[in-house]
Amino acid sequence: MSYREPNLDLFGEPPPQTDREASARRLRGHARTVYEWILGRGVHGGTRSEAAAALSILDQSLGRVFGDLEELHLIEDTGDTRATASGREARVFVAVEEAVG
Repeated sequence: MSYREPNLDLFGEPPPQTDREASARRLRGHARTVYEWILGRGVHGGTRSEAAAALSILDQSLGRVFGDLEELHLIEDTGDTRATASGREARVFVAVEEAVG
């Protein structure tokens, strides 16, 4: 009988089961923080300005982060908007759910 190493990555996690999970693991810095925040908000989702306030990150820094997350299909625009503190309408994003099936 031979010993076989468990199939774990560098951080001791099992390999990702989906492309989305693999993409999420590659996120670094603000992208990971923002993704986890949006994921935690469930169907309510969040706007850039809400994320900036909740995470103490400059709103201007989040434009590219939201764009990158959307391009990776980790978040999506719901089509809804919410007012920002300044009264402007902001797009609402939610985490993308895995396709069933």
